[in-house]
Amino acid sequence: MRKVFRVVCGLFTTRIRGGSGFRLFNKVRVQGHDNCIELLESYHCRNNRVIIHGSHNHITINGSSVINTLIEVRGDHTSFSIGLGGIIRRAQILLRDNGSSIAIGKQFDSGIGLEIAAMEGASISIGDDCLLSNNCIITNSDAHSIYIDEIRVNRAKDIKIGNHVWFGRNAVVLKGASVADGDIIGHSAICTGGEYAPDYVYAGNPAKSIKKITKWDSVCE
Repeated sequence: MRKVFRVVCGLFTTRIRGGSGFRLFNKVRVQGHDNCIELLESYHCRNNRVIIHGSHNHITINGSSVINTLIEVRGDHTSFSIGLGGIIRRAQILLRDNGSSIAIGKQFDSGIGLEIAAMEGASISIGDDCLLSNNCIITNSDAHSIYIDEIRVNRAKDIKIGNHVWFGRNAVVLKGASVADGDIIGHSAICTGGEYAPDYVYAGNPAKSIKKITKWDSVCE
């Protein structure tokens, strides 16, 4: 049976499942109740800051390395998860507003400076075997409201990133984008929403297809 450890922060608690040493090597600050940090398989977490302001939130790290990263939650019923074999370093994982979620698949690898922000109850999903260079940004909200005739016109939208996608340095993915399997998003390209067909190289602002490819590999042969 997996052990459950409770972190007490004033009058508030959070459950840490499967990781007796997590609190020793990471800073955890919680305001709320019934939050859970679940650590599965052979995880490696060091020098992270976890800040939770809300209740019924769930963080799952499944056999991945998360190092020198901020995970900040401000809302209720949010979730963040990363699958087996991933690595996140010097990143910011931000969840704002009730019901927002970020789900990252297996074998995820990011360079330093990654920022992923899910807001307004919308989701971000990233498939397996994705490779991100330094300083990439993925955000599903403008974080501010724009109105025309008293009607808000810029609500958050879900982001979906498929399997085996490669992002160059400073690439940006904005709300409503759906990046398909096998794509390459070039240096400083900005995906501004809509569908991106599979197995293409995209570049520019807004990102446009420039080349059809058969496959890409992280190993130079």
